[in-house]
Amino acid sequence: MAKFCSDGDVAGATAILEQMKQEKMPVNEYVFHSLIHGHARAGDMDSARSAMRIMEESGLVVGSKARLALLLGMVRADADWSEVRLPLKVLKKKIGLILR
Repeated sequence: MAKFCSDGDVAGATAILEQMKQEKMPVNEYVFHSLIHGHARAGDMDSARSAMRIMEESGLVVGSKARLALLLGMVRADADWSEVRLPLKVLKKKIGLILR
């Protein structure tokens, strides 16, 4: 799944996710990190944020790794800086990152 997502192939990743669900395999934070990154990489920020909401609703922590997955996907998708600013600000606050 991670390979599909890093390539921005959300359809391929979704097919793997559906197979995981059918086989009752656990969907953990690493799966969500891949999905968030894949959606963002494909330029679908709404779906990336939706994956973060679903992750949280599933009882998993949307931590710095999930937020970094979103940012990396956005950067790789060449997102407009105005879109990147808010998630970066949240990540900086969460991990105490100081950027100059």
